Amino acid sequence: PLDTYQGAVMPAANHVWNAVCLDGEYRLVDTACAAKSHPLNAESKTDSWFFMSSPKDTLFTHFPVSVSNQFVDPVVPLSVFWMLPYVRPTYFQAKVKLLNLPHVPRLELRDDQVTPLVLCVRDSTLSVFAEVELHDPSGSGRIVARQPLLAQCMDYKGKRMVKVLVGVRGADVRGLIKIYCGTRLPLQPKRPGDVVQSPGKAQKMLGFLQGSKDKRSLSHDYTRVKDVDEEGNIKTVATAKTFPLACVLPVVHQGRNNAPTFVQPNAALPNEFYIKEPTDGQLHLGESISFHLLPVGDERLFHLQLRSPSGQQYKFIYQPSDQGYILRHTVKERGAWIIVYHTDTDGWLPIASYHCI
Repeated sequence: PLDTYQGAVMPAANHVWNAVCLDGEYRLVDTACAAKSHPLNAESKTDSWFFMSSPKDTLFTHFPVSVSNQFVDPVVPLSVFWMLPYVRPTYFQAKVKLLNLPHVPRLELRDDQVTPLVLCVRDSTLSVFAEVELHDPSGSGRIVARQPLLAQCMDYKGKRMVKVLVGVRGADVRGLIKIYCGTRLPLQPKRPGDVVQSPGKAQKMLGFLQGSKDKRSLSHDYTRVKDVDEEGNIKTVATAKTFPLACVLPVVHQGRNNAPTFVQPNAALPNEFYIKEPTDGQLHLGESISFHLLPVGDERLFHLQLRSPSGQQYKFIYQPSDQGYILRHTVKERGAWIIVYHTDTDGWLPIASYHCI
């Protein structure tokens, strides 16, 4: 994915793989990419996808010197190959489809421009995380920064749709958009050592303990909200280690360094919510903010609240027109503003955390 070569001239060969013909059908075997030692193979395990993979899928990353060894009809020209994203086996296993990818070798952004990437995945058991990986301008390939993007899922007419908001913070930089996809955290097997908070304790941490009268002592004590740390950040947001890598797209950013810092939703919730606004994770003091969230794949009514740094609670209003929840509020406190919702089993859980600085 770091290649910058473009043009009609074939570069020198830098890799080998095997072709096998079974009952007249060609399959490809790449033992190097399948090896445990490959840096992109998760948990240093052998990746069996590279044994007997289809030529059509392998062509995303393997371009033979002779077009006759593509084993596809029609053959793919070199100019088209350079337009393809770099993909990993998860791209095919999760049935990822990039629906609005521009026909250019890289995504180009300017100033505070935010561009949506729309894709779909196999089914509602999957979720997505995305980030921008910025590299040293000298061309060494050294990673200088990682910036999370906002990737959210929505079930639409039987399809699992995903929108990734792409913006880059940095003046005249280049890097990679990395998209990861895997089983949603609540559906993954529990690992030894995972701690489950009791509903009663979760409610106490939210300040619902009867008889507590000194609200000043609770000011800025974000840990009373389950899965929230001392600084008001949600501890269970997705990262690059949550799901396996699916695909990579080059990106170039020019101009001013003022793109938004995207809010990061809680990835461990039993219910999903799509945040329509605000998508910027930073709030400004005195600003009137419109909050708008949509439940995903669930028609039940929920109780949502916005909690201020001092523990004040502001209720969301249900909006029948889109089955969403809305709230308009003026930010009058510095610190973390946390959206929570109530569940029957775990009490109040955080959906997203915003920061007013």
